[in-house]
Amino acid sequence: MELRRYWQIILRYWWVVLIFTLAGVFLAYTTYKSTTANYQAAFVVNIQRDLPPATQANTGYQDFFDYYRSISAEYVLDDYTQIVKGSLFLTDVVDSLKSTPYPLSADDLKGAFDVERKHRELTFTVRADTIEKNLVLVKALSQNMDKNAGKYLARGDERLYSAKIIDMPNTATYNSGRNLLLASIRAIIGIILGVGLAFLLNYLDTTLRSKADFEEVLDLPIIGTIPGKPMFGGSRGSNNSTPPGVSQGEPERQEARR
Repeated sequence: MELRRYWQIILRYWWVVLIFTLAGVFLAYTTYKSTTANYQAAFVVNIQRDLPPATQANTGYQDFFDYYRSISAEYVLDDYTQIVKGSLFLTDVVDSLKSTPYPLSADDLKGAFDVERKHRELTFTVRADTIEKNLVLVKALSQNMDKNAGKYLARGDERLYSAKIIDMPNTATYNSGRNLLLASIRAIIGIILGVGLAFLLNYLDTTLRSKADFEEVLDLPIIGTIPGKPMFGGSRGSNNSTPPGVSQGEPERQEARR
């Protein structure tokens, strides 16, 4: 099918495309306007396994132990991407927020931040509707990481693991790109749905509308066509018009008399 055929289908069902496009634009506008201001800040944490107590040190195998100490830290980082979204971690942070102007539930707190592993560090990205609230959440999350790094790990003595904050924000920045992206996605989806439904309706429609449709179905060349009836009456060509002074019912007899 040529590109112009695609365009003909879209023009034939333009009302379908228009309805879904307008619906998508409306949802995009309402989403963008209803979403509250979003401020974003991030802090970075490094988690590692500490040296064992002197009474547990393996004399003569320090290099060997340091290697596996580094390897175990990488596994811990993978675990923490899930641990920080768990109920135990969230409950501890929620308890620390009770004494602040911004107490949150565990579910609200879970949706207020994301965590991502980059190299051997964890990056927490925190979102809130004000700068002050954002910084309070950052402080509560980072302090809990620093205080209870090994509490949530099921690998022996929790004192063997520690967290170190290596990058802490001073303020939060306004993040308008997220709201704009979500709104744009809704508008684009509306257009795609409208075009897709137009092609579906064309696929289900078995009407032959053009010479190309007949040739495609019959697999035969079309050697002639019959003009359709004019929409507003009258004749299609000048050859079918009645000359002035000639009766509509007896054209041949009038010509013979002349």
